[in-house]
Amino acid sequence: MKMQAKKLFLFLIPLFLFACDDRHDQPPVFSFYISQEEEYPNLMRMMCDNFDVSVAERALQYNIPYDIYKKIENCKDDDGALKKFLAESYKDKYKAMHDVLSKLSRNGFSSDAEKLAKVFGYKIPKYRVRLDAHIGGTSNPGDGYVSLRYDQYDNQETNDTTEFEHYLVWEVALAETWNHMDKMFADGKLPPVSADKRDYVFWGVSEMAAWMITEHSNEFHFKQHEIQYPTLRAHKDEAVKLWESKTGFDDWIIEMVKMLK
Repeated sequence: MKMQAKKLFLFLIPLFLFACDDRHDQPPVFSFYISQEEEYPNLMRMMCDNFDVSVAERALQYNIPYDIYKKIENCKDDDGALKKFLAESYKDKYKAMHDVLSKLSRNGFSSDAEKLAKVFGYKIPKYRVRLDAHIGGTSNPGDGYVSLRYDQYDNQETNDTTEFEHYLVWEVALAETWNHMDKMFADGKLPPVSADKRDYVFWGVSEMAAWMITEHSNEFHFKQHEIQYPTLRAHKDEAVKLWESKTGFDDWIIEMVKMLK
């Protein structure tokens, strides 16, 4: 009888610990969805409102046909050419995009959120992640969402999701760094930045932070990519040195602001 009671007690211990740990009941940090209506204005913005990247370069990056690009190279879609192209593209890619969405609903990337929390020093807020047909990746500081192109999710030959995970962490790290800098700026913890350079400095530091976090931190070890923007590439060696000698993430941000302002 005593032996049976002991076995029952040992059996109940892990169940009790599981019940006390509410992590399995918490909603995922990243929620995935598809929205053609949201991608269109975002696509127009990304084609035209960028540092260091021309409309032609974005068209090539986002697989926008030349005839469509020529109609919007003035950053206006007067006859709706881009909107019509995107609508047709969504029809063609409908099944493939929703197949990826179904797979992502079973992969919350919760471990990545936990690793990001170690970098920032606080729990990462929830982010909506939009799967796009064409945009390679965007961050939207303050709005609580990022976007990634659906076909980055898995390699059809190896079923590898590492590239998608890399870009997911990159875009969230970028958005969260910008949000974090907003708070630091409001608290007077950042060096003064002139109003005309504020967005450039915040964008530059956030891009560099995403690069450092995903490819140079102790938490992530993704394959290293070249920084896309020429003006930022010029600062990458110094950014790495500052990262290696930093006493904390906030200290690195402050030094980067001094560098870019």
